[in-house]
Amino acid sequence: MLALLLNFMVTSESYDKKTLDGMVLKMLWEKVYARYDAKAKEMAIKQIRQTGDYENLIEHLMKVKRDKVRKIINLVGEVMIIYMN
Repeated sequence: MLALLLNFMVTSESYDKKTLDGMVLKMLWEKVYARYDAKAKEMAIKQIRQTGDYENLIEHLMKVKRDKVRKIINLVGEVMIIYMN
């Protein structure tokens, strides 16, 4: 019973995989690759999604509380922008 309650609490305090995937993809599309055309954006995002690091990021974000997720995603975007320049 306690395990079920704890699982429910974690689920209600964090985002699901599909939501996080959408949030990260939106950040990549609008922030990181904003200067590129649509075809280049699609190719870059497809390449990023094929790496194991992308899945690891999503899995880790699923364990983070909702109020911190947006900050982490924005920080990842800023790091990517700096790295690309």
